[in-house]
Amino acid sequence: MSRCVHCGAELPAEAQINRRFCDDRCRSAFRHAQTRRRIAELAAELARLRAAREVTE
Repeated sequence: MSRCVHCGAELPAEAQINRRFCDDRCRSAFRHAQTRRRIAELAAELARLRAAREVTE
């Protein structure tokens, strides 16, 4: 039986094979978490690049 990608709850047996989330709330929360994670990664990369630029100037 499949599980929700976000919360881990079991999906109904009659759910379509390609279903990934138990409801719209989990789907939305998963997307928001992905976006926050990506923003944090980009901020860290920007900080690294700024620090490298300061060293070379």
